[in-house]
Amino acid sequence: MLSAAFISFAALLKMNYLIILIAMAAVAVYDVFRNKNWKGALLYFAAVVVVMGGMKTGCNTCIRNIVKVELSDGVPYEAWAAMGLQEGVRGAGNYNGYNREVYVDNGYDNLQAKKEARESIKESMHTFAADPGYALDFFARKTASQWNNPNFWAIINGVETERGGAWLVNSIQAGNGKVILEFFLNLFQTWILLGTVCYIVMEKDKSEFEWIFLLIFLGGFLFHTIWEAGARYAFPYYLLLIPYGGMGLLLLEKTLEKSLGKMRESEPDGVCCRRKYRLWGVGLILFASSVFLPYLNHLGKVVIVYAEEEEREVYDYIADGYYTISAAEDGELYLTEMDGKIILMSEDRIVQEVSMFRMERNYIIRFMPSQNTLELAGGGEVAPGHEEYAGREFEWEIWPAGPEGEYCIRMDDRTALEYSLEDWSVRLGEFEEGNRMQIWVIR
Repeated sequence: MLSAAFISFAALLKMNYLIILIAMAAVAVYDVFRNKNWKGALLYFAAVVVVMGGMKTGCNTCIRNIVKVELSDGVPYEAWAAMGLQEGVRGAGNYNGYNREVYVDNGYDNLQAKKEARESIKESMHTFAADPGYALDFFARKTASQWNNPNFWAIINGVETERGGAWLVNSIQAGNGKVILEFFLNLFQTWILLGTVCYIVMEKDKSEFEWIFLLIFLGGFLFHTIWEAGARYAFPYYLLLIPYGGMGLLLLEKTLEKSLGKMRESEPDGVCCRRKYRLWGVGLILFASSVFLPYLNHLGKVVIVYAEEEEREVYDYIADGYYTISAAEDGELYLTEMDGKIILMSEDRIVQEVSMFRMERNYIIRFMPSQNTLELAGGGEVAPGHEEYAGREFEWEIWPAGPEGEYCIRMDDRTALEYSLEDWSVRLGEFEEGNRMQIWVIR
């Protein structure tokens, strides 16, 4: 009953935990066939169905009594699956606002939104079938974005919020604390994954119940391969690997000790020492790999595979953090927002701080403290908005354009953010190499 109550409550809070319920049910079914305990299994399944159904009915009844409105079906599940097969500013298959957009655009009609989402899924599948190279690239990037991020977006999500006053918080978001934390998180993740592999390969005496966490991990991995991706969604599954990682490293240690012991007993001292040094060498290579592999790409992004990928230019990037953006031709005029407009403003009136953070290859520019983002409103106009609302562009390329600190803020290869010193207006214009009205100082 406790098991049924806890898993039902978890699924009530977040539907993704149904993955855990499915894994639990799979182990229970396996146990039935192995131990022939049909009575216990049927009682357990009945308890889960009754408790989960009772909790959901009770919760919906309470909400209806409070709001005095009949509850609708809401956003269809297909909308999340469709979004998981689309490109997004946060990465392939990550959140891009489609689920909300398709629901609103169809007048909050669940059936119509479901129909349109299904069409989007079909289009994505046709695209993958027509271009297998792109499909491989898409799912490689999607997998890396959520399963190869040891900070699980905690740091980026922190930068999105208003800047705090504590020095430790600021250091972790955009200072030395962030560098140190990411170093150890990368190291920790590498050893957990290595230990998990060692456990799977080396542990010969596994019971069916020892596999439950791995079964849950596999279910989550497969689910989020299709569903909306997100590094923070991987966090609960990553926790489940820690016991396997610890056991696997212990097994690896025992295997090495056993090998060294056999060498000492059966071989001359000289040969034994040479082999011992080789084993130590293998250990050092493993340790060095866990430390340095995450940093081989100076953009901080581990690329699994790119099929038929066009060659990309490499350039210095700006670290996530807080900055001011001023006009290169007048350092006392700062990019800011006011009354729903993006303008330049003099320092003696206000110095507008922004947070900048990198998503994939480009940047989100967010004004402080309003949390509004710099977005393209249509045509050449720019406006403050919020990136979760679809229909505007909010992903910017930041390119060096002169001395240190000078950059060009571009939407694409043809357009760039430009300003006027006559009326302090800001808009998107045609990119011109060397145009000083398109150069910004970011500090």
